[in-house]
Amino acid sequence: MKTKHFLLVLILFVYAGLYIATSTPDKCDNDCERTNQTFMNLRLNRPYVSTLYRCTNRQGSDTLCVFVSDTTGIDWNLFADTACMVASQNGLPRQKIFIIKSGATPPDTLAKKVCP
Repeated sequence: MKTKHFLLVLILFVYAGLYIATSTPDKCDNDCERTNQTFMNLRLNRPYVSTLYRCTNRQGSDTLCVFVSDTTGIDWNLFADTACMVASQNGLPRQKIFIIKSGATPPDTLAKKVCP
């Protein structure tokens, strides 16, 4: 009986070791860190900001998509200017910013901005 338990534990450890050895760690490179920081700074005191990420998966993309809930009374062009300023402060200069309404099908672009 002890031999069966020992074999079971041994097999579990082998599988756990193989899983750990073959899984790839989540890497967040410099651009990813800057993008995340930009999102956190935009989200601060702005509950209508849902998420922010690169619009494309291309290496070296310069396009950010900011998803927001459509709130009345928000000047989206002014918010796009703010997003440009925050992105530049976080080391992401000369970005193309798209402010997109969350949950809209097809996606509804509320504002576009090419940052200086």
